[in-house]
Amino acid sequence: MKSIPFYLLFIFSLAFVLITFLTNNNDEEITRDNNVNQKQPNLPIELSNNEKEIFTEFVRNVQLSSQIMKELDLLLEEQQKYDELEGAIEAMSIAHEETLIVVSKILNDPITENKELNDLQNYITKLLTDYTAGLSLQLEGIEKGDSKKVQKGYSLSTSAKEKLFKLKKDVEQI
Repeated sequence: MKSIPFYLLFIFSLAFVLITFLTNNNDEEITRDNNVNQKQPNLPIELSNNEKEIFTEFVRNVQLSSQIMKELDLLLEEQQKYDELEGAIEAMSIAHEETLIVVSKILNDPITENKELNDLQNYITKLLTDYTAGLSLQLEGIEKGDSKKVQKGYSLSTSAKEKLFKLKKDVEQI
């Protein structure tokens, strides 16, 4: 049986994490360090058959990444309802690992002569790398009780996620 101090520590830790996630701190340091400043590249219009296959794979990877992010958001919402800190941490860790797998797939995609396609590949990789870096910072901040790291990670991952959702919308219209 767990002791009362354990439960109090757990409740305070959970409250700390939830408050940190729910506050939108626009601290100068957080916005200055946000790495997702790269502009979305022009989307390729004229593609060879081989390049169309590569582009289609990029679209699938963007859709998969978007799905991972949406599922994490839903899981975190659910975990907040039931004050499940361990579940939230596990969900974030799983999303981090799944996103890294997608990054690896993108990096292993063939390189083409098409500059727009290469720029798109680099942009997607950058967004997903920033997203995973944000998740890592959040997890590290939770582990160490560092609210600035949690907020910085949240800001970084949220910015990358928003840009990826915009990219997803744009590439699906082609």
